[in-house]
Formats: sequence, C-alpha cells, structure tokens
Amino acid sequence: MIEGARRIPTQHISIRVPWQDTGWNGRVCQNPRGNTHCIALPRIGDTKDDDWESSVAGEPFDIEGGRLPACAAERGAFMSDFSYIRRFEHPYASNGTHAHFRRTTYTHSPFSAAAVPFGWMMRGNEDLPDQAARLSLGYRSELEPDVGFDSIWVQDRRNQLVMLDTFFGAIEPETSPYSIASISPRFGPGVSTTFSISARSASVPSNCW
Repeated sequence: MIEGARRIPTQHISIRVPWQDTGWNGRVCQNPRGNTHCIALPRIGDTKDDDWESSVAGEPFDIEGGRLPACAAERGAFMSDFSYIRRFEHPYASNGTHAHFRRTTYTHSPFSAAAVPFGWMMRGNEDLPDQAARLSLGYRSELEPDVGFDSIWVQDRRNQLVMLDTFFGAIEPETSPYSIASISPRFGPGVSTTFSISARSASVPSNCW
C-alpha cells in the first residue's frame, strides 16, 4: 500500500454489468440485435457492431482477444469460468501528453469481475476526489500535471495509487460481498436490477485512467 493510502474496514462493492442474453458465460449474445439494453452504456453503444456480432452469435469470446464483442469492455463476461485477453488503447493516447502510452494487454482471470472505481478517480471541489477529502488521504493536488485539456480524472500515478490502494485494500477475497447492477429488459431500459454474490476476485487494469 503506497504512502498516503489508508486501510479502511472491509467494504461491500457494487459492479455494473451490461445485460447479456447468454448469462454472462463468456459467449456473444444469442440475439445481438435484440439486445437493445446494453447500448445504454456508451462504450457499448458507440462501438457495437451488430452485423459482426450476429455472425458469431452464441460463440465463446476469443480467449486471445483477437476480436471481442463491445460488451467485453463493460464486463460482459464477468465471473465466466475461463481466462481471456482484452487489448485496448488509453483514451488519451492520441493526445501529445500521453502519446508514449502503449496499447494495454489485460488478462481477465477466470471467475473474476474487473472493477473500476470511477467515483474515487474523479476530482471534485478544490481539485480533490471527494473520497480523498472525506478519508483525509495523502492525495497531493500539486502532483497533478497540466494535460492541456479539461479532465476530471486523477492523472498522477502516485495519486492514483493512493486512491486505488485505499479502495481495493478494503476488499477481502472470500469475505467481501458485492452486488452486480445490470440494465435489465425485465424492467426496461435505464432500470437496473441488482443481485449479490460472494466475492472471489476483483481486478482493475493498471493504466485504465
């Protein structure tokens, strides 16, 4: 745990996942065109290729990550029983300040759910994440670089680790319960249904910010 982070009590966490008609078992939807609920999430709605997904409907994810359905970026195969690779570009890679960032290769472990604590990584009042202020973490605003454009996201690696070490340090394998919130066709677009399961693994791409 990096200096400035804090050990806090074991926490319950909630993880958002897209609706998936194969039960999140690591397969492409049986009816990709019929799944209009997942596209409520921008990273799916902006990139989903219905023609391609329909051509491979019901097939397992490519474990080598050659091509994956859009929902793979939003935990579309969470808790599946096999490992698969996902490759992605940093969202700021086209900006000069981040042009040195290489493409990330991330392995999703079996029976895991990749968790990204967005709320902990957004700067609020006085350029501080709300949780950094609430928990009196050793977050240092002066370390944050000028990236040349407006961004609410924590940028400096040391500050990122202060936030992430605190967040993930409160999750205990086999102990922390977590909820999965999914946009559900049972209740209509924009409505989430939540259920709880026992935590086995939670992970986060190391340079997803």
